[in-house]
Amino acid sequence: MISFYSILLFVLVIWLISKVVKVSNQVEKDHNLLNDILGRIQTLEAGFKQNPDDARMDETTQSSEQEKTTPPSIPGIIPERFEEALLIDLEPIDDLDSTPVSAATIIQDTEPPNDSSNPPSESRNVLPAVNWEQFMGVKLFAWIGGVALFLGVAFFVKYSFEHNLISPPIRITIGLAIGIALLAGGLFLDRSRYAITVQTLCAAAILIFYADIFAACSLYHLLPNPVAFGLMVLITFTAFLLSVRLDAQAIAVLGMLGGFLTPPLLATGEDRPLALFSYIALLDIGLLGVVIIKRWGYISLLAGLATIAMQFGWVGKFFEASKIHIAQSVFIAFVLLFSAALWILQRKGKAEKFICAAACLVSAAALLFAFYLLVYPYREIAQKPFQVFIIVLTADAALLAVAWLRQELRWVNMVAGATAFLLSALWISEFLDINLLNQALFLCLLLAVLHGVYPVILERMKPMGSPAWWGHVFAPAALLITMIPLLKFEELSIAIWLAILVLNALAVILAFITAAVKGILSVLLITAAMVFFWLTDVPVYLPGLLEMLIIVGAFAAFFLTVSVLILRKSVTGQTTGSPETTIKKEPDWTLKNLFPADLSIQITAISALLPFLLLIMVVLKQPLQNPSPVFGLAILLGILLYGLVFFFRADLLAAICLLGVVCLEQAWFSRSFTTEPAVLPLAWLLLFYTLFSLFPFLFQKQMTGRIIPWATAALAGPLQFFFVYRLIRAAYLNPYMGLLPTLFALPSLLALFRLIKTIPLDTKEGRRLSALFGGVALFFITAIFPIQFDKQWITIGWALEGAALLWLLRRVPHPGLKIIGTALLVTAFIRLSLNVEVIQYYRRSDTPILNWYLYAYGLVSLCLFSGARLLKPPDNLIKSINIQAVLYGLGTVLTFLLLNIEIADYFSTGEYIRFQFSGSFGRDMTYSLAWGIFSFIILLIGIRKGLKVVRYGGIGLLIITILKLFLHDLWSLGGLYRISALIGLSLVLIPVSFLYQRFLSVKPANPEKG
Repeated sequence: MISFYSILLFVLVIWLISKVVKVSNQVEKDHNLLNDILGRIQTLEAGFKQNPDDARMDETTQSSEQEKTTPPSIPGIIPERFEEALLIDLEPIDDLDSTPVSAATIIQDTEPPNDSSNPPSESRNVLPAVNWEQFMGVKLFAWIGGVALFLGVAFFVKYSFEHNLISPPIRITIGLAIGIALLAGGLFLDRSRYAITVQTLCAAAILIFYADIFAACSLYHLLPNPVAFGLMVLITFTAFLLSVRLDAQAIAVLGMLGGFLTPPLLATGEDRPLALFSYIALLDIGLLGVVIIKRWGYISLLAGLATIAMQFGWVGKFFEASKIHIAQSVFIAFVLLFSAALWILQRKGKAEKFICAAACLVSAAALLFAFYLLVYPYREIAQKPFQVFIIVLTADAALLAVAWLRQELRWVNMVAGATAFLLSALWISEFLDINLLNQALFLCLLLAVLHGVYPVILERMKPMGSPAWWGHVFAPAALLITMIPLLKFEELSIAIWLAILVLNALAVILAFITAAVKGILSVLLITAAMVFFWLTDVPVYLPGLLEMLIIVGAFAAFFLTVSVLILRKSVTGQTTGSPETTIKKEPDWTLKNLFPADLSIQITAISALLPFLLLIMVVLKQPLQNPSPVFGLAILLGILLYGLVFFFRADLLAAICLLGVVCLEQAWFSRSFTTEPAVLPLAWLLLFYTLFSLFPFLFQKQMTGRIIPWATAALAGPLQFFFVYRLIRAAYLNPYMGLLPTLFALPSLLALFRLIKTIPLDTKEGRRLSALFGGVALFFITAIFPIQFDKQWITIGWALEGAALLWLLRRVPHPGLKIIGTALLVTAFIRLSLNVEVIQYYRRSDTPILNWYLYAYGLVSLCLFSGARLLKPPDNLIKSINIQAVLYGLGTVLTFLLLNIEIADYFSTGEYIRFQFSGSFGRDMTYSLAWGIFSFIILLIGIRKGLKVVRYGGIGLLIITILKLFLHDLWSLGGLYRISALIGLSLVLIPVSFLYQRFLSVKPANPEKG
């Protein structure tokens, strides 16, 4: 049953291909004839214009020659569409009228009639009827006969094999005799009359020759391989010669099908790859030679598909790990064969879509085989990556050649590169071990360079407007692949960081060549991500310190070079105007423009930050008691970055440098800090502080109008102070630690005085810088209290700094001072009022009232009142909130809380104060009288200032006091105590009533009636 379907499919394929080929040949011949006739008409017209009489004589002569040399043609048979040609069947030439027909007559006959009853459009649409009798008798029967003859011979040979009827030499001889007879019969027939029969007999002969030689060599071993190889070359050459000589595509197609069907039809189950694929290569060479000569492009595509089928048929049946070298040779050889054919056709101007498709498919088959090796998997092959990736690289190069030769197929570069990278990622993730790391890195670098540089070279040599965007994808893709071994192994060589550096350099070079900086940003972000994963997830192993510092230095030099190039390009690109009036627009390096459209700031910032990340990696992975190597490299980086700030106005780099140094210091303190070499780290910290603080003052003229370098100089003090304080406290703890913030405050005060003298305060820059350095100086001054003292002094320090900032606001009207000062005062209030642990800081002292509660709560309350008094309109508002009223209210609440704490402390008997409102006559009366007096004072202030909110607060507290007195105190008091309480209450209420009548009562409109 399988044989029956195979024969049926074979017959149908032959019939369809032969039909299409025949009609295509006829259409091409008729088209050439028409072009020749049109050329002759143009010649006649030119002759008529020059000399009408001579032209008529020339026309007669040319007509006579046409009768002798040009075979008669049927007018009107040239179809307008190829689909119509499939329905046309030409009559044999012998059936035509033998009357000579001139060119003029043909033109006249082919012109549509002008009769109105038969419109031209209708006559052109009438097609000749299909002569099925002619088709079946002449063509179909010949084709079927040829195929049947071939199959008969083939099955006869097969039958003889199975029953041993004829000895092998006689079988081979009979096959050769039949083939020779068919070939002779085809060649001796009249080709002009029996073209189809000639082609069929010749094609069958070629098929028989192929099968006969293959059987003689592979099955019976009657012929040695060299002899069989030579005979197959001869047969291939014969098939090529016949198809070209007879102009018969059928011979080429039938020969191809028979040639590729011969091995499976006569297969013995033995693996002979050398004979098989040498045979297939000869078939392909012959077919590709036919394509090159005759431009029958679809034959190349059919040959490529058949070759792929034979390759994977052999792989599925015979391939094993020991045969990898054979498989390599097979796939690489056919990739090179079809690529060479495409190149030859392109050189001859005959390349078309079929040969391009064939070359791409054969290369894709090689890539698919490499994928099969990795997925199946053949681990012994995968452990030798050269055996797999020599196939990948060859196919990849072949696809790149296709993209080079054919402009419309440039996208093949992207597909080939993506496939190669996916295969390399698959191999690295599944089969890579530490011994193969260098090979893996080399492979990533090779693919990145190949597919990154290739589009640029292609655009330079064969421009299309701009290089393909995918050229910038492969360097980041290679970086992502290198992340796999970074996360996979515990021990890595220094080579991986060299590979990362090279990939970054490649991306930068391509970006500058193509003027597309997005490629730089992508590799920088991926590099930063790799460092992050290394710091967080990778085991604690690094190469030696010297090697890593060399790598970091190389990265730093590279990234600084990138920054310089980008900054120069940014400044040059922003130069506008005529040569006489050129204005350089400086880049906007303010924090609000961190993400501009040109990406220059992001790339420069990341480039500056990455070396510090690498240094942090070194510090976290290597125990370094002496930080001098790392800090020394960091100070060098800082100097270089400040050089960029000075020359290119890249102000953001100053902030990036400070951030990197602070993170590096924190990493060292958390990982390696000890008290033994305390002097050396202290010297480095002070050196960093000096670098950041002095830079804007050394170049004050150039820093005019630039806020970020000044802000960096101001913030460097507090940031470095924390590390210095931590170091001194750990190594040199003493009772005078408050001197340390005092020493740090001096440079800030000197800087403030310097700025006040050189920059007027009535300018925006003067106010901004004075507020900045003044705030830092006040920070150090107020830090004296929490450092020198303890616990509550932290809160007192916050309050004092908040009040000091609001005082500075009067001199330097900067909104930031108001916001920070208010926030500090509110924080101090919350800490004292809502933190119940505050009153448990110390045990009760023997001295009532004059205790730590008084100065802690009293000083904070005083700071709140002072801050509120300093916030005069219009500085009293933050948006729509009246901060002055808020601070007055908070100060009042805190003072009232202090009053109750002192009362509770006075009457408490234990180690800590306790709030109780019953059980003691003296304590209850004290609370009531104190609340009444406090409410009276609030009312007095509210009446004096005309503040309703204050008066309402005083009235509310007074009502609470009255309710407490009548509902609680009077019930527990007796005799003179009750009388004294009532009299005291009256002494409060009556003055309150008098004050309301005196200052707040409404006068009547008519005094007499009033």
